[in-house]
Amino acid sequence: MFKIEMPDYMPAKGEWGKNKKTALFFVKFSAHLALRLGLLIFLTPFYMLKYFLILISKR
Repeated sequence: MFKIEMPDYMPAKGEWGKNKKTALFFVKFSAHLALRLGLLIFLTPFYMLKYFLILISKR
């Protein structure tokens, strides 16, 4: 349903302090992923409900 892009470059543990840009990118990436998953989990019941109502109304 959603395409998840993995970053090409994963920094080593010692590089977090040196490479601020990469760390920032990683934080943004994780937040984006969490938001997508949260939205997906949040919206699934509504879709189920919609199809359920359609199913009932057709009978």
